[in-house]
Amino acid sequence: MFRYLLLIAVLLTPSFALAQEEQPITWGGYTLKPTLLMQGSYNDNLRAEDANEAGDFVTTIAPALSISKSIRDHEFTLKADGEMTRHKDESDEDTTNYKLRFDGLLTALRSLKIPFFASYKQDHRQRYQERTATTSVEPIEYNETRMGAGVAYQPNRAFVKAYGRYQQRRFDNGRNNAGGIVVRKDGDFDQIEAEIRVGYDSPLGYAPFLGLSYAVTDYERGTFNGTDFSGAKRDNDAVQAVAGMGFDYKGLVVGEVAIGQSWQRYDDAGIDDISALALRGEITWKPRERLALSVVASRKAEEDNFINQGLVETALALGAEYEIAHELFMNAALGYEFDDFESSNREDDIYSGSLGLVYKINRRFALETSYQMRSRQSNQAAAEYDQNIFRIGLKSSL
Repeated sequence: MFRYLLLIAVLLTPSFALAQEEQPITWGGYTLKPTLLMQGSYNDNLRAEDANEAGDFVTTIAPALSISKSIRDHEFTLKADGEMTRHKDESDEDTTNYKLRFDGLLTALRSLKIPFFASYKQDHRQRYQERTATTSVEPIEYNETRMGAGVAYQPNRAFVKAYGRYQQRRFDNGRNNAGGIVVRKDGDFDQIEAEIRVGYDSPLGYAPFLGLSYAVTDYERGTFNGTDFSGAKRDNDAVQAVAGMGFDYKGLVVGEVAIGQSWQRYDDAGIDDISALALRGEITWKPRERLALSVVASRKAEEDNFINQGLVETALALGAEYEIAHELFMNAALGYEFDDFESSNREDDIYSGSLGLVYKINRRFALETSYQMRSRQSNQAAAEYDQNIFRIGLKSSL
């Protein structure tokens, strides 16, 4: 009972959007935003396990740099992020990650804009993201390349937006306590996605639209069955069709809601196809100048890299940001997710919550502290875990 009372009191992931207004540096026509986060935390269940829980103190250093440049009506931004974590006792959990991303927005005509991006990152899957019981001694590392481009044409109140995206993800194998290999290479995939949206911006601040997306995911190899990659190959096609409404009421209530249907069809007849109601919505409400409330909801067919089946994911998150005083900000959120696995009777309920405070020491420095919890309840006991994380850090915008 205490767990569920706690969920009402604390909330999801702190973003500190109200508090952290980074101070840009202007130089030679470029806008630079360098930041540095130095953080200490305690995680009471590092590997998000149901048994043999191990806690540890974690030190994190995360530098970031954003460089923006405008050339006439065109905009370009280069972002570089890094993160290094070091653990007091569990050194196998240490990670070093980085990400590079370039965004551009070309204005061909007043009514025609061409957005594009390209990114590359080296990252590690978080322990709480693992849905499989087989874990490695160290977090699973992967490299991801993404790129995309589109057109947004709006000659009047009617608009057409079309996008194409490409994603490639490659995993490194892990190792178990006995020194054996934990194979993750069967999660490698390439994905191509196309999306189109047509709609109308009404003079009342409402924008009804229709959207259609189609994605093809191609896995590099079949599922590892203990000796080779001759298991099921999870190549699939995913289609989603939705009708929705965007809205902006005087900047006080802003958001978008959509409803439709999603389908996921697997090439391998041994993997069940999925058809599910698709929902998504994002609403931000500012009832007061110092208070912002948000709701994010979604329901969709989902493909996990390491389970030999698809699932339907339903999620809801509530958030709040409040300026307590001129220098003091609070951030809170509450999250719930329900995962319904298609080819088995497994069902997971995932609860999450956090509460955070940010104190702005001056224009360049801010002190951050937060508490975060996650809990996964499942009809498969080995998949369950409880996790609590306490953080304190100093963030600077140099």
